Amino acid sequence: MSRFYYKNRIPSVAPITSQWLVGLGFYLYLILAFLIQDNFYAVDRFNRIGLNVQGNYGLGEYLRQAVFIFEYLLAVLIICLSAYSKKIFAIPFLILLWILSVIELSFFQIQSKPISFSDVAILNAAIGNIFDATQQFGSAIGHATLMSMILFLPALTFVFVQRSIKTTPCFSVIGSAILLLLYFATLLSRGEPALIGFPKGYSYGFGSLAIELNSITKIFGDEKSLPITTYPTVLQQKKIIVVIDESVEWQRFQDVFQHPANNVVDYGKAWSGANCSAASNYILRKASWYRDISSSIKPVTSLFELAKASGYKTVYIDNQDVLSDPTVRNYFDQKELASIQEIIHSDKPLYARDNQSLLYLKEILTKPEKVFVVINKVGAHFPYQNSISPEIRSEDTKANYYAALRVQSSDFINELAVSLSPDSIVFYTSDHGQNLNGRASQCSSGESIDESEYSIPFIVLVGNPSIKLELENRKPALFGKLTHLEWSESIRNQLGYQVQNVGSIFKQSELVKSPYCGIYGSPISVFGIAPKCFPLALNSN
Repeated sequence: MSRFYYKNRIPSVAPITSQWLVGLGFYLYLILAFLIQDNFYAVDRFNRIGLNVQGNYGLGEYLRQAVFIFEYLLAVLIICLSAYSKKIFAIPFLILLWILSVIELSFFQIQSKPISFSDVAILNAAIGNIFDATQQFGSAIGHATLMSMILFLPALTFVFVQRSIKTTPCFSVIGSAILLLLYFATLLSRGEPALIGFPKGYSYGFGSLAIELNSITKIFGDEKSLPITTYPTVLQQKKIIVVIDESVEWQRFQDVFQHPANNVVDYGKAWSGANCSAASNYILRKASWYRDISSSIKPVTSLFELAKASGYKTVYIDNQDVLSDPTVRNYFDQKELASIQEIIHSDKPLYARDNQSLLYLKEILTKPEKVFVVINKVGAHFPYQNSISPEIRSEDTKANYYAALRVQSSDFINELAVSLSPDSIVFYTSDHGQNLNGRASQCSSGESIDESEYSIPFIVLVGNPSIKLELENRKPALFGKLTHLEWSESIRNQLGYQVQNVGSIFKQSELVKSPYCGIYGSPISVFGIAPKCFPLALNSN
């Protein structure tokens, strides 16, 4: 009797092993199918987050890569566990995730970029146009549906054919909760750009949930724009050129900018609005705050909108292909893009684009029309050797950076300055500085930030002698005390507008106040949490 009892209690090793092998094979297939859906975009995203701004690996990059891998493995595991669950849970859950994935893959096919938190909000706001969308983008949606089938049809089939093992739905729910927490933690700590490439289907679903929660609880708070009023006291110029250079740190720039042209008014070292390109460009074009530590960043009517309202032809020279970027596109939205009448791209190598734009600007200066031009330059973007012609490249990173500053920035300014017409004015700055002594040269956060990441030039090129004299007279009081806030406000003043209580080089009555805080991370408040800032002292030189 005892022998019979133990004989029937001893498990069979072979069936258990085969079940585990089937489960492992199914899981590996789902991983492959998940990655195939968007043509292995996850691999490209993995490589991008693994490189810091100097093209090297570091502890932070390895950590972000590890989290990224964990997110994808967990996302697929949730699908796998759901297929092992009871039909009453598995079928509706997988169908819901399938629908979310089709929506997100359709967006990927149509826009050629992964969906962002902002895109989710836009899509959900346009839900009433879903029928029109299926007609307009039927091919892309059909392709997305077919690609998603390689993942979800086998998963749903497995629900019906797999009968030897059934797991509790709790495992899928717990996994989804962990993934949701990772999504929210990333959104709150690093902003929406860090969520680019989050597992498809989940990203759209979690983003929609976040937006709905925000709408219900009104966490965002007051996001009203700062009021714009007219400012008619400045002699408006017919040609206004706004030059946003790339990664030009003031001290390094001064080392090569030894002989400025006569039309140059140099206000010395200034502070950028942020230490990362997208955030800085957002602030330069359409955000501001008061020089008060308690003030928070607020949106402002875009410079392009103001220029168009003032009768200028608006032009954007996109030398960095920002508008083709699959991520946040420097926070351009459709309203702002609608105010740009001409967008100029270049198919030349990066190092040749700024010079090509210089020829265009010189041509603009000879025409009688009112024109407002914003150029987003290549400048001294990393890797620095790509910003300079092959014949002057070296193996020395700093030497390449200095060469880029000399050719792309210093020479560019001086050549443009001597070409100015009497009815023209140029506002020049960089999006942010550069930390050449640290592991990351920009976009740092917290204790990793160095103030050199915010150190930028503030320069005005003036073709009108009377305006130049006026600006030179104000220079002693403003030298070394300006920021991106005053830079953008000066442009608004030249366009005939102002944000009250924000200083500029034209406002004699406005005092430049301290303290000043440059932001890092996302420039847009998320769930009521304002962007973090890095305190920066007024310059004494």
